[in-house]
Amino acid sequence: MTDNQDGTQQDPLEEVKQTVAETIDDAQAAAGQAAAAAQEKAHDLGEDIQAGLERAQTAIERSMAGVGDTQLLGSLDAPSEDDRLWSILAHLSGFVLPIIGPLLIMLLRKPQTAFVKDQAREALNYQITGTLISLAFVVFTMVTLGVGGCLAPALFLLAVPPVLAALKNGNHEAYRYPFTLRLVK
Repeated sequence: MTDNQDGTQQDPLEEVKQTVAETIDDAQAAAGQAAAAAQEKAHDLGEDIQAGLERAQTAIERSMAGVGDTQLLGSLDAPSEDDRLWSILAHLSGFVLPIIGPLLIMLLRKPQTAFVKDQAREALNYQITGTLISLAFVVFTMVTLGVGGCLAPALFLLAVPPVLAALKNGNHEAYRYPFTLRLVK
């Protein structure tokens, strides 16, 4: 038996029980505080994840609308009917005059709005990329002694994006070609 501070004697077993009970109480209080802190951090993390998902959804919507990171649809003035016509011609002129058609519209169309200039530049970059792909295909066909010619029908897929661009421009929307080298700024 040990003496307490007040001079009374306490059983050692009771002393151990009391110490264990105090330790359990302290552990429960600390666990409660840790759980509250973890819950707060989880809530903050959930908000961060939600904000990230909203940004990702916006990026996906912009991507599906054909808007690249460097171009916002709202940054261009709303095109007039004349601008819309010239931008459609810039995209479709590649079927008649590859590279030259969009280049002429980009350089000679005066007065030129930001919309026509942007869409003509976009069409020109796509025509340059398509020409480079076609040349690479010809070289590949020559190197493989004509075997690469079996892939010739795939080149017709290069005709799809200009039609899509013309349709978008017809709806007064800017269009960004996917997988295009941006050589003309």
